[in-house]
Amino acid sequence: MEWRVIGFFNFKFNLVINRQRYEYKSIYKKREISHVGARSS
Repeated sequence: MEWRVIGFFNFKFNLVINRQRYEYKSIYKKREISHVGARSS
């Protein structure tokens, strides 16, 4: 029983981490694009 609870929490934890990592990457890409646009203009 305990290992199933641990696995469930690991699953939830990984979902949160992956979502934050994805959001961070998209924000980083947007910042890069805006920097490139400012540099070229």
